[in-house]
Amino acid sequence: MSKDDAGKGGYGRPPSDSRFKPGRSGNPSGRPKGARSLRSDFNKVLKKRVPIREGGKLRYARRQEVILLKQRAKALQGHTKSAGQLLAMWAKREFRDTPPSQFNVTTNDGAIVEDFLRENREAAWASTGTTSTDETAVNASNNDTAGVADDDKKGANQ
Repeated sequence: MSKDDAGKGGYGRPPSDSRFKPGRSGNPSGRPKGARSLRSDFNKVLKKRVPIREGGKLRYARRQEVILLKQRAKALQGHTKSAGQLLAMWAKREFRDTPPSQFNVTTNDGAIVEDFLRENREAAWASTGTTSTDETAVNASNNDTAGVADDDKKGANQ
Protein backbone atom coordinates (compact mmCIF):
# COMPACT_ATOMS: atom_id res chain seq x y z
CA MET A 1 0.00 0.00 0.00
CA SER A 2 1.46 3.33 -0.98
CA LYS A 3 1.28 6.60 0.95
CA ASP A 4 -1.37 7.89 -1.46
CA ASP A 5 -3.70 4.99 -0.57
CA ALA A 6 -3.20 5.41 3.22
CA GLY A 7 -6.36 7.48 3.80
CA LYS A 8 -8.56 5.59 1.34
CA GLY A 9 -10.67 2.66 2.30
CA GLY A 10 -11.34 -0.58 0.56
CA TYR A 11 -12.63 -4.05 1.16
CA GLY A 12 -11.71 -4.99 4.74
CA ARG A 13 -9.84 -1.70 5.11
CA PRO A 14 -12.00 1.17 6.41
CA PRO A 15 -10.81 4.72 5.91
CA SER A 16 -8.11 5.64 8.40
CA ASP A 17 -10.12 8.50 9.94
CA SER A 18 -12.96 6.10 10.91
CA ARG A 19 -10.75 3.30 12.24
CA PHE A 20 -10.56 2.64 15.96
CA LYS A 21 -7.82 4.65 17.57
CA PRO A 22 -5.14 2.70 19.46
CA GLY A 23 -6.27 1.92 23.00
CA ARG A 24 -9.93 2.62 22.21
CA SER A 25 -12.48 -0.22 22.26
CA GLY A 26 -15.04 -0.80 19.52
CA ASN A 27 -17.69 -1.27 22.21
CA PRO A 28 -16.80 1.27 24.88
CA SER A 29 -19.83 0.72 27.08
CA GLY A 30 -19.58 -3.07 26.74
CA ARG A 31 -21.69 -5.46 28.73
CA PRO A 32 -23.21 -3.66 31.69
CA LYS A 33 -21.95 -4.73 35.10
CA GLY A 34 -24.33 -6.96 36.95
CA ALA A 35 -26.08 -8.22 33.80
CA ARG A 36 -27.58 -11.56 34.76
CA SER A 37 -27.76 -14.67 32.65
CA LEU A 38 -30.70 -17.05 32.46
CA ARG A 39 -28.73 -19.56 34.52
CA SER A 40 -28.13 -17.09 37.35
CA ASP A 41 -31.82 -16.06 37.36
CA PHE A 42 -32.90 -19.70 37.33
CA ASN A 43 -30.61 -20.55 40.25
CA LYS A 44 -31.79 -17.50 42.16
CA VAL A 45 -35.43 -18.49 41.74
CA LEU A 46 -34.85 -22.11 42.78
CA LYS A 47 -32.64 -21.26 45.78
CA LYS A 48 -35.19 -18.97 47.40
CA ARG A 49 -36.58 -20.45 50.61
CA VAL A 50 -40.30 -20.82 51.05
CA PRO A 51 -42.32 -22.00 54.06
CA ILE A 52 -43.72 -25.54 53.90
CA ARG A 53 -45.63 -27.64 56.43
CA GLU A 54 -44.48 -31.21 57.05
CA GLY A 55 -46.07 -33.35 59.73
CA GLY A 56 -47.84 -30.32 61.18
CA LYS A 57 -44.59 -28.38 61.62
CA LEU A 58 -43.58 -25.32 59.67
CA ARG A 59 -40.16 -25.31 58.11
CA TYR A 60 -38.36 -23.46 55.31
CA ALA A 61 -37.04 -25.24 52.25
CA ARG A 62 -35.64 -24.24 48.90
CA ARG A 63 -38.03 -24.21 45.98
CA GLN A 64 -36.09 -26.95 44.19
CA GLU A 65 -36.60 -29.20 47.22
CA VAL A 66 -40.31 -28.38 47.23
CA ILE A 67 -40.53 -29.33 43.54
CA LEU A 68 -38.83 -32.67 44.25
CA LEU A 69 -41.13 -33.31 47.23
CA LYS A 70 -44.19 -32.63 45.03
CA GLN A 71 -42.84 -34.98 42.34
CA ARG A 72 -42.26 -37.66 44.97
CA ALA A 73 -45.77 -37.24 46.38
CA LYS A 74 -47.33 -37.56 42.91
CA ALA A 75 -45.18 -40.60 42.14
CA LEU A 76 -46.26 -42.27 45.37
CA GLN A 77 -49.90 -41.61 44.44
CA GLY A 78 -49.38 -43.60 41.26
CA HIS A 79 -48.65 -40.99 38.61
CA THR A 80 -46.25 -42.90 36.38
CA LYS A 81 -45.11 -39.79 34.50
CA SER A 82 -44.01 -38.15 37.76
CA ALA A 83 -42.25 -41.33 38.81
CA GLY A 84 -40.45 -41.52 35.47
CA GLN A 85 -39.36 -37.89 35.66
CA LEU A 86 -38.12 -38.34 39.22
CA LEU A 87 -36.15 -41.47 38.31
CA ALA A 88 -34.72 -39.78 35.21
CA MET A 89 -33.50 -36.83 37.30
CA TRP A 90 -31.99 -39.22 39.84
CA ALA A 91 -30.27 -41.33 37.17
CA LYS A 92 -28.87 -38.26 35.41
CA ARG A 93 -27.48 -36.97 38.69
CA GLU A 94 -26.17 -40.38 39.70
CA PHE A 95 -24.27 -40.94 36.45
CA ARG A 96 -22.79 -37.44 36.54
CA ASP A 97 -21.50 -37.86 40.12
CA THR A 98 -19.93 -41.31 39.72
CA PRO A 99 -16.39 -41.53 38.36
CA PRO A 100 -15.91 -43.67 35.25
CA SER A 101 -15.27 -47.28 36.16
CA GLN A 102 -12.12 -49.11 35.24
CA PHE A 103 -12.58 -51.91 32.73
CA ASN A 104 -11.53 -55.34 33.90
CA VAL A 105 -9.26 -56.60 31.14
CA THR A 106 -8.40 -60.25 31.47
CA THR A 107 -5.31 -61.86 30.02
CA ASN A 108 -7.52 -63.44 27.36
CA ASP A 109 -8.80 -59.98 26.34
CA GLY A 110 -5.25 -58.64 26.22
CA ALA A 111 -4.14 -61.52 24.01
CA ILE A 112 -7.05 -60.95 21.63
CA VAL A 113 -6.20 -57.25 21.32
CA GLU A 114 -2.51 -57.99 20.75
CA ASP A 115 -3.37 -60.59 18.10
CA PHE A 116 -5.70 -58.12 16.37
CA LEU A 117 -3.05 -55.40 16.35
CA ARG A 118 -0.40 -57.82 15.06
CA GLU A 119 -2.65 -58.96 12.19
CA ASN A 120 -3.53 -55.39 11.26
CA ARG A 121 0.13 -54.36 11.29
CA GLU A 122 0.96 -57.30 9.02
CA ALA A 123 -1.85 -56.32 6.63
CA ALA A 124 -0.63 -52.71 6.59
CA TRP A 125 2.95 -53.81 5.93
CA ALA A 126 1.78 -56.12 3.15
CA SER A 127 -0.15 -53.30 1.47
CA THR A 128 2.84 -50.95 1.62
CA GLY A 129 5.35 -53.62 0.61
CA THR A 130 7.48 -53.28 3.76
CA THR A 131 8.51 -56.03 6.12
CA SER A 132 8.50 -56.10 9.86
CA THR A 133 11.37 -57.13 12.05
CA ASP A 134 9.65 -56.56 15.38
CA GLU A 135 6.61 -58.71 16.11
CA THR A 136 4.30 -58.31 19.05
CA ALA A 137 4.34 -61.55 20.95
CA VAL A 138 0.99 -63.02 21.91
CA ASN A 139 0.92 -64.58 25.35
CA ALA A 140 -0.18 -68.16 24.69
CA SER A 141 -0.13 -69.16 28.35
CA ASN A 142 -3.91 -69.00 28.40
CA ASN A 143 -5.38 -72.18 26.87
CA ASP A 144 -8.30 -70.28 25.30
CA THR A 145 -6.08 -68.02 23.20
CA ALA A 146 -3.91 -70.88 21.96
CA GLY A 147 -6.99 -72.79 20.82
CA VAL A 148 -8.44 -69.72 19.11
CA ALA A 149 -5.19 -69.04 17.25
CA ASP A 150 -5.03 -72.70 16.11
CA ASP A 151 -8.65 -72.59 14.92
CA ASP A 152 -7.96 -69.40 12.97
CA LYS A 153 -4.98 -71.01 11.21
CA LYS A 154 -7.06 -74.11 10.35
CA GLY A 155 -9.82 -71.91 8.90
CA ALA A 156 -7.32 -69.95 6.82
CA ASN A 157 -5.84 -73.13 5.31
CA GLN A 158 -9.20 -74.58 4.31
